[in-house]
Amino acid sequence: MGWKGTLRSVAAASRRAQREGERRQKLAAKLQQLEDAKNDVDNYETYIREITSLHKRVCVKPIDWSGLKKQSKPIPPVRTSENEEKARLKLESFRPNLFHRLFGLEKKRRENLEKNVQTGRQRDQDNLLADQKDFEKALAKYEKDLDHAKKLEVGDAKTMASIIKNYGKFSDIEHIGTNLSFRFEDGGKVFVDLNVHGEEIVPDEKYSLRQSGALSAKKMPKGEFNLLYQDYVCSAMIRVAREVLNLIPVTGVVVNATDQLLNPATGHLEKQNIASVYFVGATLTKLNLQSIDPSDAMTNFLHKMSFKKTTGFQPVEEVIVPH
Repeated sequence: MGWKGTLRSVAAASRRAQREGERRQKLAAKLQQLEDAKNDVDNYETYIREITSLHKRVCVKPIDWSGLKKQSKPIPPVRTSENEEKARLKLESFRPNLFHRLFGLEKKRRENLEKNVQTGRQRDQDNLLADQKDFEKALAKYEKDLDHAKKLEVGDAKTMASIIKNYGKFSDIEHIGTNLSFRFEDGGKVFVDLNVHGEEIVPDEKYSLRQSGALSAKKMPKGEFNLLYQDYVCSAMIRVAREVLNLIPVTGVVVNATDQLLNPATGHLEKQNIASVYFVGATLTKLNLQSIDPSDAMTNFLHKMSFKKTTGFQPVEEVIVPH
């Protein structure tokens, strides 16, 4: 083969390598596109599960106010001489040996042991001061818990508000855009207004994978959106009720879900109740919260909710708490 033939062979090999490189790049891009599509669908499905399963978890454990009322009063600390006595024992048991005498170390060793006695005495005093601070904190908590327990027993509104403010953790719900406001009445009546911002939280698109593995994003059917919206609202309401009932010893709590609805009289969107439920703690604890449908679970409680799959929520009045 002459030099021209060799040159043609080299050029052909170069073109084949270039085509193979381009083919590999396209394949890698296609695989990455499919992986991105799968991740998008997984994230979408995770989000849907999150907003419809808020009721399955709570941030605060139940507070046993009855038990706190019966707890023992903290005992004041007593000063001990443990460290001083240990050091003094070493001083009194010191017997100089030949090594100490030969090198004149007896005096220095004794002085160090005497210094250790003083150090031990100071350490005992420091421990007493630290124990005293811990005692004062424990006593303050004991007196505060006892005061709260007594006031909660009669349903004091100010105490209930204080407990919710200082101990409540509604971060998961606030994280997805839901705002809470509380109302308290003497006698143990608690009302929570839950602004759900449904249009912002519930997606109006539906993500899925085509048979080819590519991403499919479609407008969610209105009926499907409304059902998802209802489950989100009811799940959030149950979650709030559980949190409140874990914090304060009341029989039940009224949770009102509010959102922007069209007022046909004014033609404007207005904040209105879309659901109102009186959650009774004794009933709520009997439900298998990991398996319930949050919307269907409303039938276990006194509630007002006007909902249709085709039109969604309609305004309702606040439920009346039975005496």
